[in-house]
Amino acid sequence: MQKPAKTLLWIAMGIEVVYAIAALIAMFMGSTLSPVGAPDGSAYAVFIMLYVIKAGIPMVTKIIIAAIVLSSLKENSEKIVTEIIAIVLFSGILSIPSILVGNIANILIARLSGEMALVSYSYMNAGMAWVGFLHSISTVLFIVATAFSIAYKKIEIPDLHRILEEEDV
Repeated sequence: MQKPAKTLLWIAMGIEVVYAIAALIAMFMGSTLSPVGAPDGSAYAVFIMLYVIKAGIPMVTKIIIAAIVLSSLKENSEKIVTEIIAIVLFSGILSIPSILVGNIANILIARLSGEMALVSYSYMNAGMAWVGFLHSISTVLFIVATAFSIAYKKIEIPDLHRILEEEDV
């Protein structure tokens, strides 16, 4: 279970990086190819905020947790706190702030910048939705990898210790 956990973690991280790059390109394309024309300057501030909230923070969080899990797998540690935190976070808890920020951004853009910026923001969201499946794939693989890590730590490591103890006797 150690090798599949490591492999899936690396694949999940790779797909997440591809998603971050593709989301940036898709958001830019969605905003510039909108039928209302190029977005005004106020939409770009929201563009950056939206990208950081929806792509940047989840990617950095996954990378940090993956580094901790990979190091604990290397050390054969039996502690599973990080894996449980990862499964809870990426099972839906982190989507709540993203939804709230998206709704707040809609309200702020509509009130402060006007309808043209709101249309640009809408097309940026649509552009990001085009590649959203990559983020979903990465998240599912990440959760499966942490589950494999738990299985390795709670099933295989104790079995290895038992086998070594039997051989010593």
